[in-house]
Amino acid sequence: MDKLAYGLTRMVVGFCSWLPFSILYVVSDVLAFIFSKVLRYRKKVVHGNIKRAFPEGNVNKIADGFYRHFLDILLEMIKGFSLCEEELSQRYSYQNAEVFEAYSRKGKSVVLLAGHLANWEWGALALCRAVPQECVGVYIPISNKKIDEFVRRKRAKFGLRLV
Repeated sequence: MDKLAYGLTRMVVGFCSWLPFSILYVVSDVLAFIFSKVLRYRKKVVHGNIKRAFPEGNVNKIADGFYRHFLDILLEMIKGFSLCEEELSQRYSYQNAEVFEAYSRKGKSVVLLAGHLANWEWGALALCRAVPQECVGVYIPISNKKIDEFVRRKRAKFGLRLV
């Protein structure tokens, strides 16, 4: 079963890597509809969280936006596995990254904490190109060892060290 999941993962990554972004977002919209309306993926959790965060909000409208954003981020993450440095730097950049230079010259380490905002996967990839220090990311291993190794290799392609 692990080999099948790994094979399917490689096929999905290959397919998403091949798609231009304009088509990728159309696929994302279709998948968002399927996740939201057909599969009703984690509907109770999504709606419960929205009700707590936005008690006066239109839960269904906000949930639809959540699913669109969720699938955009998921497919962008997968597409990011095949981005070259130049394309990544065109799509994701850091402001004021020179702040890290002064610490680097003094031999100081910096701890940068970031939440899951925008595309955090691209942020981790781009950070390694933006700062002089070694970048280390903390992650939870994927239970499928072959998929875990594949994802670790893709996340580390620009120098990120995962622990």
